[in-house]
Amino acid sequence: MSSLLSVIQIFVTLVILCRTEATNTTITPPTDQGACEDEWVFRNGFCYWSSSFNKGVYRINSWFGAERDCRRKRADLVSIHSESENNFVHKMTHCARTWTGLTTIDESKRAKTEGNEWIDGTSRTYLNWYAGHPHGDSNHRYNCYYQHDSTGGKWANALCTADRMYYVCKKPAEMANIRAAAFSHRMRAKRAADKCGKGWKLAGNDKCLHVNNTRVDFFEALLQCQSLGAHLTTMHSAQEEAQLSRAFDSCDTPWIGLENTDPNRVNSNAGWKWNDNTVLRYSNWQSTTPTNDKTKQCGKLVRGLSWVNTHCWELLPFICQKNI
Repeated sequence: MSSLLSVIQIFVTLVILCRTEATNTTITPPTDQGACEDEWVFRNGFCYWSSSFNKGVYRINSWFGAERDCRRKRADLVSIHSESENNFVHKMTHCARTWTGLTTIDESKRAKTEGNEWIDGTSRTYLNWYAGHPHGDSNHRYNCYYQHDSTGGKWANALCTADRMYYVCKKPAEMANIRAAAFSHRMRAKRAADKCGKGWKLAGNDKCLHVNNTRVDFFEALLQCQSLGAHLTTMHSAQEEAQLSRAFDSCDTPWIGLENTDPNRVNSNAGWKWNDNTVLRYSNWQSTTPTNDKTKQCGKLVRGLSWVNTHCWELLPFICQKNI
């Protein structure tokens, strides 16, 4: 057995022992979103945080780096115990490849329930392997598990230290400040309704977002947003992109307000503008720059929240934005 697998075994065992000592008391889980901090999402007594919420550019990490970041947040990489939870987690990173907290602790039982452990020490009540996984590994290196991006979130094993992916952290919802947090959440919801109107979500303090899942071409999306006194959403920083991530929790690929203004510079930021006529200063193209194809003059989000340029006649959902 390799030294890496031994390190993982020791690490997971120590964490689980500590968790077991600390969780002998049964606590009734809270039932209000306010039990979680602002950037966390409440579900069934737990709080979840996605690295796609990051305000910086470091949204992907190795398994160890991801667990380290979760630990700083007093959490662990996510454990998954049902199909509905698996789907929920998969959508939190917009169906990008996403680390989970599952690791191999016994190479000889890799494909069996008892051969793997959740880093948070919870029981293994659900498995969702991708076809052909977990595959064998004579060097004992593929010992960490992720949700595959093209299989509806089924699990595959990968290199714990070399592979870099999105990740989701999970922790029990806290009871301590639930009343104050719940009040804050209710006030935020009231502000959203007061400032934005029904069906809109408050993003930050100065804009509202409306998700429309009707599939239309780019130009129809523009017109429908304009009819609401809005425009297709714009992003001028990683922080604004993170705000959008929290509003659009889907695996779909919506239109955003990116338009090409010069077909001869379609593969350069200089050839693009936002549909509210603001300049493209921040960019997050999937391949660093737009595809050099003069027929692809409209922008959309793809899995993991990066951007691609595509044909304007594609039929996609869209996100409207209005400033307040």
